[in-house]
Amino acid sequence: MPEPILRPPPVVIDGQNVAGYALNSDGWNWQLVIDIATFHHSEGSQVHVVVPVWIDKSFLKMLDSVAEIIKFTPISKLDKEGDDKLALGRAALIDGFIVTNDKKIGKHTRGDLLTREWCASHRIGFRVGDDGYQPLYPKLWTRAIQPSIQD
Repeated sequence: MPEPILRPPPVVIDGQNVAGYALNSDGWNWQLVIDIATFHHSEGSQVHVVVPVWIDKSFLKMLDSVAEIIKFTPISKLDKEGDDKLALGRAALIDGFIVTNDKKIGKHTRGDLLTREWCASHRIGFRVGDDGYQPLYPKLWTRAIQPSIQD
């Protein structure tokens, strides 16, 4: 019988939140999104990234090898956080975690489908320092890693 392996849960990256991390005069940092997607992919997670339709195609090409790309088109100027809702919904559907520094991501919940507590327990915050991307895993992350049998 094969040895069990530890496989991290899937992650959904809130592309605009990540690219806007420490937004400055240089604009959006889409390379950071690629770096974070690559990190989680190399750790064994299935990676999904929500990005706006206007993102440069050269970044999409680099992302394509490590993540499933979900392009977001705003349907209304009144809903400026539709991408957050899409990322959160995808994380819930795949029983995954969302990479975002938006500590109030739970404000997007409605009814009994998702709770603010679920959002808080499934949010991976992050820092970027001299050593690069540093995920700030919630406590649930380590409990979510389940042994699985390798084929």
